[in-house]
Amino acid sequence: MRNDKQTRSIAYRLAAFVLAVSLSLFAAGSAAAEVPPVRFGADSAEHTLLGHVAIQRDPTGQRTLADVVFGTDRLDFEPAPGSLLFGYTRDTIWLKTTVRLPPGFQDDLYVWFRPNFLDSIEVYAPTTADPRAASDFRMVQLGDHSKAQQNTFSFPFQGAKIPPPNTDTFELFIRIKTTSSLMLEGWLGSYTAFLKNAIATSAFFGFSLTFFLVLSVIMFINWRLSKAPILLIFSAFLFSQSVNVLPLSGLGLHALARTLPGLQDQVTQFALIICHALGLMLLAEQTDIRKGQPIFLWIYRLSLGYVLLGLPLSLLGYYREFIFQEFFVMLVMFLVFTYKNVAKAFQERDDARTAAIACIVYAFFAIPYHAVLLGFFVPTTRVVGLLLLGNFVFVCLMSVALMQRTSASERLRRESELLRISRQAERAAMDLAASRTAELVTAKEAAERALAQERAAQAEQLRFVDVVTHQYQTPLAVIRSSVTALRHAISGRDDANRRRIAQIDEAVRRLVEIMDVSLHRSRMDGYAGRANRSRVPIVATLTGIVHRSRALMPERTIELSTKGIGDADEAAVDPDMLAIALGNLIDNAAKFSQKQDAICLSASLRPDALVLTVSDEGIGIPEEDIAKVGQRYFRASNSSSVFGTGLGLHIVQQVAAAHAGSLEIRNRPQRGTMVTLTLSIEPEIREPLAGEDDRIAPSPTA
Repeated sequence: MRNDKQTRSIAYRLAAFVLAVSLSLFAAGSAAAEVPPVRFGADSAEHTLLGHVAIQRDPTGQRTLADVVFGTDRLDFEPAPGSLLFGYTRDTIWLKTTVRLPPGFQDDLYVWFRPNFLDSIEVYAPTTADPRAASDFRMVQLGDHSKAQQNTFSFPFQGAKIPPPNTDTFELFIRIKTTSSLMLEGWLGSYTAFLKNAIATSAFFGFSLTFFLVLSVIMFINWRLSKAPILLIFSAFLFSQSVNVLPLSGLGLHALARTLPGLQDQVTQFALIICHALGLMLLAEQTDIRKGQPIFLWIYRLSLGYVLLGLPLSLLGYYREFIFQEFFVMLVMFLVFTYKNVAKAFQERDDARTAAIACIVYAFFAIPYHAVLLGFFVPTTRVVGLLLLGNFVFVCLMSVALMQRTSASERLRRESELLRISRQAERAAMDLAASRTAELVTAKEAAERALAQERAAQAEQLRFVDVVTHQYQTPLAVIRSSVTALRHAISGRDDANRRRIAQIDEAVRRLVEIMDVSLHRSRMDGYAGRANRSRVPIVATLTGIVHRSRALMPERTIELSTKGIGDADEAAVDPDMLAIALGNLIDNAAKFSQKQDAICLSASLRPDALVLTVSDEGIGIPEEDIAKVGQRYFRASNSSSVFGTGLGLHIVQQVAAAHAGSLEIRNRPQRGTMVTLTLSIEPEIREPLAGEDDRIAPSPTA
């Protein structure tokens, strides 16, 4: 709150300073005690009439040339101030100036006036050295309501050729009648001076018209690109400025006089009010007056409504009754907008700083100028001319301010658009993630259900195989026991019966092997390649496996070596898989070696693995077959005479893979085969999965 008060105080002081300095610069000069004549030198250069004229008003408009030259009204002339600006008036103005020419002056004289929107200008030049009647004067008619005459000009100002009388000193009388604001400037000079002035003025009007039109088009293009409303308003404001240049140059007035006779004043005033209204809308948009204090918004709305009311009034011809109040409203609103921009400049907005400078510069000229138009005081001519410079500076600075504002708005728009796109992308990603997550959850649940069903089926299959195996093993054991008993009961000389008993024993043994292989394969498939590790004592576990093999093959010598392994040493392995693997290796060693040959199982313990080696003294494996014997159903080329299925070493290889280990097969130097099974003991022990607790350890066969 305190900062706001300080800002308002600074703004008020700054506005008061601008107004005071402006008024002091535009202060009216006092009228001269006597009117000096216009003196021409040998160069015949241009000479301004202002400061060299006497003036009298004719409120009735009935005074004639004879009245002001030869009658009693001649005494009503009084020295005129530095410029002639008396606001909007219906009075007829008479001016008188004395011209002194150098001796022998032979050039034609030219007189020209600004502004162009003067209704009627009558210039009376004497035709004799000593005029005694109105008929001794020649009248030249000028003005935007007058028809063009020979040797008269309406562009870029009102001008005419005046043949000088045969005397060095004479008086010119000028009768001006207008309904516009009378701000008269006039010159006398030779044709060369007139031409130079016309070229300079035409160039200035051409530059002004081009400047406003080009800048208007640029702002319109920027509006099409950015869609910022303020740029469209500024483009329309600049276009209205260019339209208002036309009456000043005279081109627009005579074009209107031809197309709309008698309405050129109304149309010109209409264009001026349009310019004022667009200026109000521009500054209101630029200062964000709708977001500020409500009192300023109400003042703006009332002011804009009053200015727009002048549009129909100007077309109906009542602009003289309206324009005084309209100028006052514009003065008040310009002060408001200047204050708003100065206040925003203290809020560190770049566009507000530039706009504040633009308003202050324009206020330096525009506020006193409008006060002059209202007739409050009379300015000096040179300072009034600086109003145009202030207008150009205001437009340039305001263009920079609007481009800064538009650039900042465009940057914010792009940031907002990027933020919107990023949020939209984030929402899309979240939706996609949620959708994919839901799909994954659904797939996971389906997979878990399928896995549970598969494990249940595998467990059921294992139980079925165990039951079937047990059902077969019992009668096979009975048959085998009976065969053994018969072998002992039959006489040694009964070779035929002994041969039959041997055939029965071999058939039973093959059938038992087929049952064991099928059981081991079913159990390995049920494990699904996973080892259900648990810490088991190494020596006790290996002893149990060897004892089971000895029970199955009582005629074979099976040795166990656990050198370096203590009774308390443990290893994290799957005991069921270990039993299956060693059982297959011992069984293979027994099949491919003689009964009197020993089978040796040796074990060693490394920090990261348990190394088990089964060696025999059998027929060995051909070197070209060693790489293939782990494949399913593959049998070595020298094993055709021995019954087998080709699945034993494949099962052992699966056990090694489940324990992240390896299986190595090589022939011994003398004879036989050495198979090394390495089982990793590093992985952590995991709990059994659902269905895995139904796995049944291999049962010893008969």
